[in-house]
Amino acid sequence: MAASATVVKAATIPSRSASRPLVKAIPSVSTTAPASAAAQRLLNSRAAATTVAGRMVRAYGAPLAWEDEAPPGLTHAFPRPERLRDAPLESLGIVRSRAAAIRGLAGQVADEPAFFERLADLEEAVGRLSALPGIGAWTAHYIAMRGL
Repeated sequence: MAASATVVKAATIPSRSASRPLVKAIPSVSTTAPASAAAQRLLNSRAAATTVAGRMVRAYGAPLAWEDEAPPGLTHAFPRPERLRDAPLESLGIVRSRAAAIRGLAGQVADEPAFFERLADLEEAVGRLSALPGIGAWTAHYIAMRGL
């Protein structure tokens, strides 16, 4: 998930060590990182995915409060799966099939919060992810690579 899911350009965070305080400050980063990576993958299948992801984050993500000055563009945490499971994502410009895939994945993670932690190996991960609507083998492999 990290910063790119919350509409911050990668260039705004200079290094992994510099981003640690940001990641710790963002609610739900550690618990939804694989789910947000998966949602990003589903969005990245179309042009203007960054714009659409930004709309989704602003519409359904929790606003972030900062004690000091906020990092540029970092305004919301990536939406929790519970917020996306029934969200009318099509109203944000997400095509119906991708919206259904995101909702299906979000519903699975909302129902089984340890979904990604319970995947023992690549074969199991690809099998379980591919069983979700709108996620094929290529996307399942990509999500497994990013989320496991």
